Amino acid sequence: MNFIDIEYREREDSWAMSDLQSHDYYELYFLLDGTRDFFLGDRIFNISATAFCVIPPFSMHKTSGGRYKRINVNVSPDLLSEREISFLDSLAEQSVYTMPGAHCEGVRELLRIASEVELVDVQEKRRITLSLMHSILYLLSLERLSPIEHGARTRIESRDTAMLQVAAYIGAHYAEELTLDAISERFYISKNSLCRKFREAMSCSVIQYLGFVRLSRAKELLSTTAKSIDEISDLCGYSSPNYFSLIFKKSVGISPREYRKTK
Repeated sequence: MNFIDIEYREREDSWAMSDLQSHDYYELYFLLDGTRDFFLGDRIFNISATAFCVIPPFSMHKTSGGRYKRINVNVSPDLLSEREISFLDSLAEQSVYTMPGAHCEGVRELLRIASEVELVDVQEKRRITLSLMHSILYLLSLERLSPIEHGARTRIESRDTAMLQVAAYIGAHYAEELTLDAISERFYISKNSLCRKFREAMSCSVIQYLGFVRLSRAKELLSTTAKSIDEISDLCGYSSPNYFSLIFKKSVGISPREYRKTK
């Protein structure tokens, strides 16, 4: 499915995404005002205006923090050239950047224009939005962008760092039969402490996070490969194809086969 959307949003109060998210398109998150804590993959960034994040397809992410203004550019890979995909993939390696240069002022102006496009004709709006998105990517490619290091915030605690290590371990071993006992033994921490500290740092339980990782990987395999449902179930660590299908439909609303047909 080809998807292009540019969305403006602002809030005057503290707000956090309720759940981790992943999707099958690129997301460019431009923070125009305020600060946000940005969890991406297995890293946490503290970002402030004017910074932007590059979220590749099927990468888990979540934001939280106080008041803010932001613009999201969401676009399917099918609408991008090979050069644009390569550029975004290279940016995604560092994920978060500041926008200090002259070209970025042009980016901000294009974002403002794109967010204000209001047309009754859906195809015309799509055409204009896509043209603006290509221009935004071109200007970004001309800029010397400065990456922001993950964990670059003074208030990040050792607890957060330790739980990010747990998250990274889950991300690398999700296909295995992971249990709370196995993870707590791996990190020399009691099961109760693991559960409490992980929820405090990640705003979800260990088991919920494992489920998010497996589901995101399953979506990616369904979208980008011809592997069978049985193979995907096994590769993602589900106990059986039937259980995989049950969990997938409960979470996504459609079966794995139906999901594949939409891609």
